[in-house]
Amino acid sequence: MNTQIAIIYIVVVVVSLTIHETAHGYAAFRFGDLTAKNAGRLSLNPAVHLDFMGIVVFLISMFAFGMPFGWAKPVPVDVMQLKNPKRDMVLVAFAGPLSNVLFALAIGFFANLFLNSTFASNFSAYNLSAYSIMVFVFYITVQVNLGLAIFNLLPIYPLDGFRVLTGILPIEYAKKFAEATRYAPHVMLGIIVLERVIHYPILSQIFSFVFNPWFSFWGKVIGGKFIG
Repeated sequence: MNTQIAIIYIVVVVVSLTIHETAHGYAAFRFGDLTAKNAGRLSLNPAVHLDFMGIVVFLISMFAFGMPFGWAKPVPVDVMQLKNPKRDMVLVAFAGPLSNVLFALAIGFFANLFLNSTFASNFSAYNLSAYSIMVFVFYITVQVNLGLAIFNLLPIYPLDGFRVLTGILPIEYAKKFAEATRYAPHVMLGIIVLERVIHYPILSQIFSFVFNPWFSFWGKVIGGKFIG
């Protein structure tokens, strides 16, 4: 991965994670929890959301393996401050992935309007290199945000999908599910290590059953040129 592409990836991921975490905090605030607001997390300033170890892992995974993976600091939420704790926690968890989908839609639709405009044609003729970079930024932004959304919706602890599912399930079943999936992150880590040993993308094959239909659907909504 060359330096220019790496920089674009880093900027897009940082912005996307910032939007994701801010959405969690804002949703919690709207439902009565002031914890994120008092912690200064209702901000689009990336500095208040970035996690040092998450950045380190992201850089290592991107440059060493070509598979960017990282995280931001989770927004603090006090469930007991929510007006309806069980229901509102589901909505707070869902707000993060939803914000990424909406951001991807906004960028995708804007990109389609821009790229089909006379200005874009003239600009590409004037400076093809800058035009190509701009198209790549649009593409990566849509890809990263749709990827963040569906990944975080997986019902695996500590992802948002886990909180959504345990919030929807009756308490007795939610407890059983939480217990059954307690070691899911360790299993995933073990599979990732095994992949490097046997040189076979086990997780990719498993996730493809979810990811492929997801990207295919949004490809039809946004436009195939941004999904691939």
